[in-house]
Amino acid sequence: AEKTFVMIRNLMNQLTRCILDENGFIMGYAGDGIAAMWNAPADQLDHAELACWAAINMQREMAKLSQFWNFITGEVLEARIGISTGIAHVGNAGSRWRMNYSALGPCVNLASRLEGANKFFGTSILISQSTKDRLFSSLELRRIGPVLVKGVDQIEQVYELRLDSNSNAARCFADYERALQWFEQRKYDMASQVIDESQTRYGDSDMAMRVLKNQIDSLDASAYQDVPAIRLLTK
Repeated sequence: AEKTFVMIRNLMNQLTRCILDENGFIMGYAGDGIAAMWNAPADQLDHAELACWAAINMQREMAKLSQFWNFITGEVLEARIGISTGIAHVGNAGSRWRMNYSALGPCVNLASRLEGANKFFGTSILISQSTKDRLFSSLELRRIGPVLVKGVDQIEQVYELRLDSNSNAARCFADYERALQWFEQRKYDMASQVIDESQTRYGDSDMAMRVLKNQIDSLDASAYQDVPAIRLLTK
């Protein structure tokens, strides 16, 4: 048990530093999770950019930490990150004995849901449309598609924030977006063809591609025109 706490402290120290280096505010820790925010308590014009770079640096740091702790414990460590941008209520949500300066609101809930959605799509960082719209630099993104998650009333366009990728991975991601466009136009045969050709060239290791393919394969051909082009995530 002591080794577990040593490991968690090591992870929290290194990942927290990534957030603080990008001027983020730590709202709190829950188990092995970290909640952070930007643009409060002080205004930050580039808050979306800062959050995304913090996430990228956290994943790069996590790769090093996983390698280190895998040698000691035999475990493979992974981190999932969700980022959303929007209006939130910010203040002390604690008690007279302990202050808890944090944020509440739909965008906070969406960020939490996107963190969990990474597991479904096989991604490590997912961001909302509102976050993408506020980015200044040309970070590498892949549009995962329109998603409806539990606790959020409206459909959200979701993007994967990519780390460094090779040329084959970039082509695979481009194929995914082409297949997604066909899927959203309800041209399911065309979408399936793009996926099949891509998996033949680059393999089927991309989970998001497999999810899209499985969704197409599960459709009833007679009801194609009635299928909404969204993913419903209930967790």
